[in-house]
Amino acid sequence: QEDFLADPVTGEIKVKKRLDDRKVELAKRLIAPEWVIDGIIPSGVGSLSGFAGVGKTTAIIPLACAAGGFVSHLDNLKVSIRRKVVIFTEQPSQIERLLYGIHKHMIMKGSNTHPSWEEISDWIHLINSKRESITELQMSLSEAANDYQYNHEKLGLISPLIILDTAAANLKVEQENDNGEISNNMAMIKELSEKTHAHFWIINHLSKDAKNQSIDQIMNMTARGGSAWGSDAQWTALIGKADPDNIDSETILKIDKERIGTLRGAEIVFKAAFQSEHMADKLGDLVEVSYPVVGMQRSETA
Repeated sequence: QEDFLADPVTGEIKVKKRLDDRKVELAKRLIAPEWVIDGIIPSGVGSLSGFAGVGKTTAIIPLACAAGGFVSHLDNLKVSIRRKVVIFTEQPSQIERLLYGIHKHMIMKGSNTHPSWEEISDWIHLINSKRESITELQMSLSEAANDYQYNHEKLGLISPLIILDTAAANLKVEQENDNGEISNNMAMIKELSEKTHAHFWIINHLSKDAKNQSIDQIMNMTARGGSAWGSDAQWTALIGKADPDNIDSETILKIDKERIGTLRGAEIVFKAAFQSEHMADKLGDLVEVSYPVVGMQRSETA
């Protein structure tokens, strides 16, 4: 953009008003917030953090599938606007097992049918993670935001939910603790979200100190690598255990920071049960393969 413009009639040089394209017109009315999961997971760019092994992926993938329209008749979550989901992941096999559990055991809300593999593959898309510079990542995320839109019958083009699982596997940050680098990446993602209307979940690790602490004890902790992951996000959530000393304890996602004004402390409880099937390996021998089936409930006490 040029700072100075010539009047086409008089030739007089005038200073360009640089803020015109950034001016926000007042709505003059209350605007209903936009949700990814109605009433609990906000729109925009969110940072979700938990310590290693707590079950971040086991919780996040069923929640992402709900955003994609796969809501169980047993869940009390609601999704008014369905979205395509694009997951940049370093562990596709784990996600495939979670999706298999949804395919085999979920009964869709409002019907008596299980989701087919064809429908799941149409709405949930996996991309192998690759550590990229901010310029490379911007190109990858822009491509995902534009290629995985769909045309809603009432609302027109609906942009996807894009998940980076994890940030460390997708962002090439030279200094892990450099908040400046992290802020630059977060600014790029937020600008892209505003431009394309895509929503982003950025998955991070908490420090090892969080491992033996309950979900309530880790509230206000920041993601490993820099406080900018949380401070620059539009909303944040923490994932932990109700009782870290109990291996069977439920996994809980709790909202930590948000801009709606009424959500802090709201939580979703996840409970996983494991099923197994015998599958043929490369040699044709049958081996037992287990996979989780995850139930979700928004806590009524939050």
